[in-house]
Amino acid sequence: MQRRYTLRVIPHGAGSVEWRVQAPGATPQAAASVVLLGLLLVALPTALLGAGWRAALLWGGAAAAALAVARVLLAVQHESLIYIRLLGVRLSSKRRCGLWGTSRFLPLRQLSGIIIHEGVAPSSVYFYLGLTLKPGAGSSPRRAGSTDSDGANSGASNGGDGSSPSGGPQRRTSGGGGASGGRQVAGEGDVVVVFPHLRPRLSLLRQAYQQLQPLLQYDMEAMAAPARGDAAGGAPAQ
Repeated sequence: MQRRYTLRVIPHGAGSVEWRVQAPGATPQAAASVVLLGLLLVALPTALLGAGWRAALLWGGAAAAALAVARVLLAVQHESLIYIRLLGVRLSSKRRCGLWGTSRFLPLRQLSGIIIHEGVAPSSVYFYLGLTLKPGAGSSPRRAGSTDSDGANSGASNGGDGSSPSGGPQRRTSGGGGASGGRQVAGEGDVVVVFPHLRPRLSLLRQAYQQLQPLLQYDMEAMAAPARGDAAGGAPAQ
């Protein structure tokens, strides 16, 4: 069952906009898994070590509580994409405990577009939002694949736009493997995955794509215009 994430669009002024995917709080499924883990931790020492039920109950309850607290504190609370007009994109994540957050800035000159693709993990199929990098612009710290060691990734279509005109993702599978954060796509440079930990549902990815893509396209064209003008002005006269 997919968790119900929420997407917030937060204007920061001066041409900066944030798309933040927020994780929900504790769910009944998470509470049930903690209870089952506690029962298992109670039963194991009783069956294997011959411990009394009272000692096993205390030990199992304490271990289950510690694991539940660690799971809550280490869970990713939210992931953000902050677009700064004419400068680039900042990707960040924050855990509930405030430790081991991540942050990365991608300059606009390294970007070639934004896509929605399909990823295949050993136990699931999911969609993800990705920022395509120009060939040779540099790879992401974590190379091709996904957190679950994807067996296949989909490629871009429609000239690097991973969505159809109606907003639906299109697929073209290519090989890949390794850790999450970056992918190799046929006909493109590296792809940096947005929201790689939370993996929000497709409707939220479409909303972020439809709002960000026009801004990104406009700024990339504005940045490329002076370069085209300089190239034309420097051409020798015939």
